[in-house]
Amino acid sequence: MSDAVNPLFKPEFPRSNRYDPDWMMDTQMGPNPVWLMEWLTDGMTLREGMRVLDLGCGRASTSI
Repeated sequence: MSDAVNPLFKPEFPRSNRYDPDWMMDTQMGPNPVWLMEWLTDGMTLREGMRVLDLGCGRASTSI
């Protein structure tokens, strides 16, 4: 799906834009969790080898 026809494309979320929009729609249960995850992690200093614990519920779409 190109950016022109992807309703989930947002320039402020470059990492999230790489995910399949159909998958994102299929796993949504409210606000877009992938956008929320990207917004939250932008303020963190995450490095390779670190571990992140996802204590959420739902369809595990933020466990990516």
